[in-house]
Amino acid sequence: MIDTAHFAGFCAAHAVLGISGGAPLAPFVVILGYDGQPEVQRMTQDRLEEGVAAGVEILASPPAKTERAVLVYDSIVTYDDGEKDTIMLDARQYGKNPLSFTLAIPYRHQDKGEPFAISRPEFLGFSGLEEADLAKLLDPFFEGVETHPEGAAMWNAHMDQSAPDEDESPS
Repeated sequence: MIDTAHFAGFCAAHAVLGISGGAPLAPFVVILGYDGQPEVQRMTQDRLEEGVAAGVEILASPPAKTERAVLVYDSIVTYDDGEKDTIMLDARQYGKNPLSFTLAIPYRHQDKGEPFAISRPEFLGFSGLEEADLAKLLDPFFEGVETHPEGAAMWNAHMDQSAPDEDESPS
């Protein structure tokens, strides 16, 4: 559980680095085998939806000896105050103690008239763990972000520290 959150943090930092300059985020899956060697599979489909669907298929039927995997893609999530561009992470842990969680990281493109910004991640779903355990995943997630030096630097430089409204949650 902790290692999967850590791994997801690294993947999130990689995505933040990629979109910080305004480039679109093509879906990708990062697979970690029991040998500790990560493998990145970029989805090359013409349409975002097709790429995400291909990534979901990989998560559902991972290669043999996969310990964990994270699908990263761009999405739009509707919040109480409107739609927001969001980096989505679907993380899976396989083996004896399988679990999954979905994290949404709202962000603002630099081309929207304001500078690039990243907001706080939020859990949108989970399986194989208790809701009370979600809070325990945030520290390892951010530790994982820090293991990607360039991504962490970009994240930390552009973190939106403003507190969202208490009622602001995805619909």
